Amino acid sequence: MPELPELEALVRALDGPLQAAPVTGTPTAHFAVLKTFQPPLSGLDGRRFTGARRRGKYLLFDVEDGTTLSMHLMSAGRVGYHAPEARQPKGTGAALRIAFADGGSLVATEGGTKKRMRVGLYTAEGLAELLDGLGPEPLDPSFDRAALDAVLDAAAHRLHPLLRDQRAVAGIGRAFANEILHAAQLSPFALSDRVDDAGRDRLLEAIRDTLGHALEVCEQRMGPQLPARNDARPLRIHKHEGEPCPRCAETLRFVDYEEHRIVYCPRCQTGGRLLADRRMSRLLK
Repeated sequence: MPELPELEALVRALDGPLQAAPVTGTPTAHFAVLKTFQPPLSGLDGRRFTGARRRGKYLLFDVEDGTTLSMHLMSAGRVGYHAPEARQPKGTGAALRIAFADGGSLVATEGGTKKRMRVGLYTAEGLAELLDGLGPEPLDPSFDRAALDAVLDAAAHRLHPLLRDQRAVAGIGRAFANEILHAAQLSPFALSDRVDDAGRDRLLEAIRDTLGHALEVCEQRMGPQLPARNDARPLRIHKHEGEPCPRCAETLRFVDYEEHRIVYCPRCQTGGRLLADRRMSRLLK
């Protein structure tokens, strides 16, 4: 699933191109991904986007009439802007297609048979309701030690799922939860309210440094199109299980779940202990 660094790099790259020309015609959207009917997508015809931004994992494209087109790519969604001089994608399988008067287009696709992407056109009130409940942005200057303490102490949660909980912290997913906890040298199953002061300081630094560096790299590697395989982001341990830890050379281990895998270093993060696979036995702290 695309996460904060590549999504933020994407909206920065899209901001200028999407404002270059007005929309022409009614955008087409797959019925399974379109989640709103009022305002209708036909209302975009002839209007300009005034900017692209992000909140958590939502891509937000503001329109001159005060509405906002929202897009959540989920796991298999991809989106990109195709310049007027570029070859425009053909076919009818797009989840969303928006044409611009200068010949450019914004096209979103979704791999697989399950349509989980969510697209909608919202009024200001509707958008506020959609985004209500999202946690703080971890790269915002206001996300300081006090803000992190509030997240950690709200309840006793395992660190890995807590970082992925969009109500706790917005924008982090499976890949960067692995990366952040490895950088902070914290167990993915440590209880949040039991993390000591030193661990909290390392965690805050890891969040800032890991996401900040990844954003810089994604901006260098990406343009206004999201890579099909999320291969723009720099990952040191995610999907590197079985390889040497980049810090200590210990073999990276994993815990397998149905839809994701937690990767960790036993020496750096768990004091040498191997975490039990949930399919075979109880999770270890």
